[in-house]
Amino acid sequence: MSIHPTLIETMRVEHAQIALLDAHLERLARSAQQLNYTFCHNTVCEHITEYLSLLTSGVWRLRLTLDNEGQPVLEHSALEPDVQPVSILLADTPLPESPWLSIKSSHRPWYQAANQTLRMQPQLFDVIFCNQAGEVCEGSRSNIYLQRDGQWFTPPVSCGLLPGVMRSQLLKSGQAHEAVLYPSDLKNADAIRVSNALRGWLDANIQA
Repeated sequence: MSIHPTLIETMRVEHAQIALLDAHLERLARSAQQLNYTFCHNTVCEHITEYLSLLTSGVWRLRLTLDNEGQPVLEHSALEPDVQPVSILLADTPLPESPWLSIKSSHRPWYQAANQTLRMQPQLFDVIFCNQAGEVCEGSRSNIYLQRDGQWFTPPVSCGLLPGVMRSQLLKSGQAHEAVLYPSDLKNADAIRVSNALRGWLDANIQA
């Protein structure tokens, strides 16, 4: 029997609420459709609602996985606040070209080295990658932004990145705009931030 990767959504729960829940579910449904996985919106929502009833206070990391048969599994852990600015590192090797980059799933072999780096250097928040064309793409756990002339810019999806839920929110609100970026742009930026749905939009510094 073949083993299918599971789809993953990592969500922030605060006072038993998920602020970006609809966006998470939209991305999950889109990924399931791409992979021809079973997805039932009502079933997933029922599981989440039941689980949230257990998390009545505090801030939590809620991880939702969905297998190819549409079975959701939820687990949570306490979420500690980040001290800003967070530290990021530019990767030495580029990301491969793969349709899996745009799907948040358990199939992430290109981030194994980055995960090991983050485990060995806990002061780091993320490792930022370029694509094969040398364009800034994304981090192993976040999207990347730079400020230039008072505006915030983030790489477009065409660079091969995962369309983050928080990233989509920032683009819709006009707080950020898409632009092709290069490592030199990051090094000359007025400011740098990273984002994900779990942690929000964080000030960041590149570690030398």
